[in-house]
Amino acid sequence: MLIATFGPSTGWAGKTITREGDAFILEGHGPITAADVMEYDRQGQLVWANDGTRAWVGSKVPSRSASSIAAPQAHAASLATSPEPDVTTATASSPHSSKQPVVSKRNLVLAAIGLIVVVAAVALLVPRFLGGGGWKLQKSGTTNDLYGIDFVDADRGWAVGDGGMILATTNGGSTWSEQSSGSIGNLRGVAFADANTGWAVGEYGEILATTDGGATWNAQDSGHTDLGSRPDLYAVTSPDATHGWAVGWDQFNLEGYILATTDGGATWSMQNVGMGVELEAVTFTDATTGWAVGWSGTILASSDGGITWAAQSSGSDTSLIGVTFSDATHGWAVGNGGIILATTDGGATWSKQSSGGGGDFTGVAFGDASVGWAVGDKVDGRSRILATTDGGVTWKAQDSGSSSYLQAVSFIDSDRGWAVGYEGTILATTNGGN
Repeated sequence: MLIATFGPSTGWAGKTITREGDAFILEGHGPITAADVMEYDRQGQLVWANDGTRAWVGSKVPSRSASSIAAPQAHAASLATSPEPDVTTATASSPHSSKQPVVSKRNLVLAAIGLIVVVAAVALLVPRFLGGGGWKLQKSGTTNDLYGIDFVDADRGWAVGDGGMILATTNGGSTWSEQSSGSIGNLRGVAFADANTGWAVGEYGEILATTDGGATWNAQDSGHTDLGSRPDLYAVTSPDATHGWAVGWDQFNLEGYILATTDGGATWSMQNVGMGVELEAVTFTDATTGWAVGWSGTILASSDGGITWAAQSSGSDTSLIGVTFSDATHGWAVGNGGIILATTDGGATWSKQSSGGGGDFTGVAFGDASVGWAVGDKVDGRSRILATTDGGVTWKAQDSGSSSYLQAVSFIDSDRGWAVGYEGTILATTNGGN
């Protein structure tokens, strides 16, 4: 489990400290003590994964008199062992008068209360250093920023990010391993049609494809791989193994663009968008029906596989960063300023949903038409995750247990999901984040 990384002002910038059981491991060095970890912290060298972990490590330092975890235990112990006026010993006529005190009911009650305090403290504080509530931090093995994630089932998933990084798991994220991508730049989006067939997209119009679950990745010709004009791609979607769409922004021509394939990526062609705005996200529910969103509240829709795209009225000029549909009629789009838009008629009408405002949302996912999540910027120092169980009529904050800016989220049903973000952050839940 990642504990902390060294900050940029140190000679060990990016080096990690991880926890394995009760041991602390300094990258490139080996085991160190909890006291060593806290000394680095005292010198201002560490960037912590979360404050709950920080408090827990501090409690392992013998010289520390109290910590947020140790204090309830000490209090409980004092309640259980303090002498009370009504504790008596047996009379002299008893053969055991010098050995066995008779404990009063009051002391037993106090001891029970102390035990309850300890159990409550553990229940509340343990999630703070393992993850927040129903979200747990997974060990990604990298500090590279991660921008995209996609799972096809409870075991198999992929995440992409800076430096052309592609991570893969076959056990639900218990372990992640890096796959060789051969990328020429940062990767921003990933989508898999099944356990074997997938695409990753990124800077310079790059499209990478795999037909063996990522064991090998090969570049496909997008027709727009240009290191000069930088026609970057930000997202990709694929409802099946032959159809796919990718969206982005052509900085040279100052227009958003959509690329599409109908042959598994053997050829990609430009689709007519006619919009001079950056497109950030795209989703298709089948081979014909899809939506793309972007800057200035832009929402585009297609019912013919992208041959034609029509603008839908979002009712907002706020930039949209993420979009998802649970079926052909129910959909959500999220973006800057905490905006959440929803439709129940395929986008003919969109309405705002209350998110509580603040921060930006960069990703959204729904397990069905009722249960969904939105992730994004930090609020009050914590990664922001909102959840709904009524289609977005109400949204409630969930404790992420993280302080990283989250970039994307993927759910395979109403319980099992993953989110990724800066500094290699990967969070997972098996109970909907509750």
